[in-house]
Formats: sequence, structure tokens, C-alpha cells
Amino acid sequence: MNTTSIKINLNHKAYMRDPENTELGRRIINESIRLIDDLALSSSRSGSWQL
Repeated sequence: MNTTSIKINLNHKAYMRDPENTELGRRIINESIRLIDDLALSSSRSGSWQL
């Protein structure tokens, strides 16, 4: 499995704790990216977004 690193820049007023500095924040970001990837694959197969 290939691993890619990304840095998400957020407005510091949008959060109280930097999500990349906590285990829960990193899990939320990772699962969000996985979900976006899954939805994109579903979309490419059907030709439209389906939620």
C-alpha cells in the first residue's frame, strides 16, 4: 500500500485544538479522506454522485 502525506491548513479560529496534534483528530482526518475516496470511486462508476 502506498502512503501519501498531506498537510491541511485550517484557519486557527476554526478549531480549539489542532486536529493533527491529537490521535482522535488524525483518525477523523484519515477516515474523512477515506470516505471522500470511496465516494469518488462510487461516483466514477455510476457517472454521478450518489449518497
